[in-house]
Amino acid sequence: MDWSTWGAPQPYFGMFSLLFGFVTVPCYLFCTRIIWTMRRLTCYNLMFLLAVSDICSLIAGTLICGILLIKGEVYCRHPRLHFLLAAYVMFFFVLSCTICLILALNRVLDLLSTSAYEALFK
Repeated sequence: MDWSTWGAPQPYFGMFSLLFGFVTVPCYLFCTRIIWTMRRLTCYNLMFLLAVSDICSLIAGTLICGILLIKGEVYCRHPRLHFLLAAYVMFFFVLSCTICLILALNRVLDLLSTSAYEALFK
């Protein structure tokens, strides 16, 4: 079997992925809008950035990959596309993890040391 010319379409998994994306992204956008209204505190600014990062990951992970699954796309056919898509998702995954760590530091310093909290986050 030559994978560079023939890929196995996955229509059911692709449609599930698209449906999941079309349901979750609007819900997350709605939550992000609510978080934006509470941006007076630093933790909500961080949560807003985290939400934007997650939405960008969801768009690539569900919507774009769902289309590729339906078409039967394989790495051998378009390696640059797959590399760029993986780099895009990985960037936003690392960004989300970093924002979560900063958010955890924000909350811990707010509880333990208000002077350190104010020096770093105000």
